[in-house]
Amino acid sequence: MRQVAQEVDGVATRRSARTIFTCFVPPARAQQMPGMWWNRYEKWPMMTADGLHRPRAVTGGLASPARVFGKMIYSPPASGELHRTLLADEVRTLVLTGGETEACVLAASLDIIDLGCKVMG
Repeated sequence: MRQVAQEVDGVATRRSARTIFTCFVPPARAQQMPGMWWNRYEKWPMMTADGLHRPRAVTGGLASPARVFGKMIYSPPASGELHRTLLADEVRTLVLTGGETEACVLAASLDIIDLGCKVMG
């Protein structure tokens, strides 16, 4: 993980104005989430904002001038805000990294491909 973090740091530092971070924002309580998310947080209430004891640093200090988008589900484009940003900035290719390849990165990759962008990981 340390090597991956160094690579992300290098890219984000060189291209900070074109860097976008997404950050998983847990709901305060399970009841705030729809569908299967509600079930998941009911099963693991310690993963809600009310159940977490302290917030974690998201970007390691790299956020400025990079943009940060919060997300409450796996895929960052779902809210529409990220998609509008990609269109406005004429972004055609994204490099994705993440902590859970089989969940968050996969969901983001598929949705970003559906938006017409090339994904690299």
